[in-house]
Order: sequence, then C-alpha cells, then structure tokens
Amino acid sequence: MKLVGSRILELDSIDASPYFYELQPIKGLNTFLMNLIVRGSDELYEKSLKIQPLKPTKTPEQLEQENTTLRESLSKQTALLEKTQNDIESHLIQIQKFFAEYQDKLNSMAGEEQFNVIQEHMKDAIALCNSEESSEDSYCDSE
Repeated sequence: MKLVGSRILELDSIDASPYFYELQPIKGLNTFLMNLIVRGSDELYEKSLKIQPLKPTKTPEQLEQENTTLRESLSKQTALLEKTQNDIESHLIQIQKFFAEYQDKLNSMAGEEQFNVIQEHMKDAIALCNSEESSEDSYCDSE
C-alpha cells in the first residue's frame, strides 16, 4: 500500500493557476480558491505518517497483549449475548403458552366475564412490574 502522502504530493504537483482566470467571473469561488491553505510537502508527509506509520509504534508483545484482551472481551460479550438470547427465547415460549391458554380461556367465556378477567390480568401485570421495578432483570417499563 502506498503512503497517502505520495498521492497528496501528486495532487499538489498539479498546477491549477491557469484555471483561476477562467473562474474569476464567479466571485465566491474565486475568493474561496484564493484563500486555500497550501500545505508543504513536509507537513503533508507528517500527516500521512500519522495515518500510515512506516513501522508499528507498538512492540509485538504489546500487540499480542492487545489482541488477547480483545479476544477475551469478545468471548465475554458473545457469552452474554448467547445467555440473553436464550433468556429471550425462554420468555417467548412462556408468553406463547400463556397467550394460547389465555385465548382458550377467553373463548369459553361470555363478554362481561371476559372483560373482568382481562381487567384482573392487567392489575396483576401492573403489580408484577411494580414488584420488579428495582430488579436488574426487569423487563417492565416503569414510566
């Protein structure tokens, strides 16, 4: 991979002065072009070295330690995500069973009786959310 500075120097070597005269009728553009900051090749080279150093600034041991740390972090995050996914799947199965049973129960009731059962379940759900408000694993929104 070539250094960025070599590309910048190629662009810098292009003589744009003949084009300034063609653009003079456009005041804003002419002013902008006349006020451009021209950077020297040394400054451009220094900036390119910051982007792509000639040699690594870290020792192989430091790079290996950093790599090990990142792998450990990734393993922990992967395990946490897998646990969370399993928890969500478990909750989903429980919810699906609950709603299937709930739907069967509601289908066997009359209109006002259905309303009373729904009202009781809503109260229970609110109470459950309030009791889990301080819990770390709470899924209820207490706003």
